[in-house]
Amino acid sequence: MTVLGNLTVDEIGDNEGVHAAPGGSAYYVSRTAAYLGARVRLVSMIGRDYPETILRKLGSEGVDLGDVKIGSGLSTRFRLSYEREVRKLWLLERGRKLGPIKTIDRPDVIHLGPVFKEVGLQHFRTSRARTSFLSVDVQGLLRTTGRQGRVRLVKRSIRPLVSMCDLVKASEEEAGIATGRSDPVSAIRRLQAICGGFVLVTMGIRGLLVGVPPDIVYSVPRYPERHVIDPTGAGDTMVASWLHTYIATRDPLWAASVGSAFASLVIRKAGPRKFPVVRAELLRRSGFVYQQIGFIR
Repeated sequence: MTVLGNLTVDEIGDNEGVHAAPGGSAYYVSRTAAYLGARVRLVSMIGRDYPETILRKLGSEGVDLGDVKIGSGLSTRFRLSYEREVRKLWLLERGRKLGPIKTIDRPDVIHLGPVFKEVGLQHFRTSRARTSFLSVDVQGLLRTTGRQGRVRLVKRSIRPLVSMCDLVKASEEEAGIATGRSDPVSAIRRLQAICGGFVLVTMGIRGLLVGVPPDIVYSVPRYPERHVIDPTGAGDTMVASWLHTYIATRDPLWAASVGSAFASLVIRKAGPRKFPVVRAELLRRSGFVYQQIGFIR
């Protein structure tokens, strides 16, 4: 698996103040996929302020960092806060866009996980030409900033990008804004019509919806974890688990069950301590979720 997107530094506010942690879709997708046994190559741009300890940790877990470039300026940096699982996000440093892809091989999966416009059309085209399964998280394609750097979502024409992909991942809000459809099932079917592939829409405590081609939608519950410390990265962990499991089994619903289960485990801790998880517990939770999947027509 090859993952494109900027590693970030996240300043997360909680009852004990503000603490910095590694973040970004690329970070969580890479760590999750590597933990599950995938060979992961990371393509990212960071600044000289990015913690060397985090890079060493990624490398020790088997993530190939040969295409992580250190540029001038600072790394992409966000500030996050949560209130009843509703996230507020501010962009403190934008970071740099990814350069042209030169050394990427032909992996079984490429996942595009932009956080703020660092992945462009050429990255989609190059990735599409070099893999049989292309995945995208649309969050970083829809973000803009307002006063004091507060991040918000705006509707953009992402059809040319999404149409190249085999899997589209979005939150419920992102799917609605991207498609103009307030109902998440309608939004999924709209995205399916564009990409012709799979669609994953995360809905917080209500779990996720899985669109399976050509136009079937399933409801996958979230495992009922009560000990929630930090939900950051749960959606990225879910999609990484889905990708790795689907490529191995070709079962999109079992893949979604593993994704839901893994996400329920990482929210119990904060920062780098989210990993590792107990594999026996991951399997148990996956089986529980699988039995609760519902069919939506």
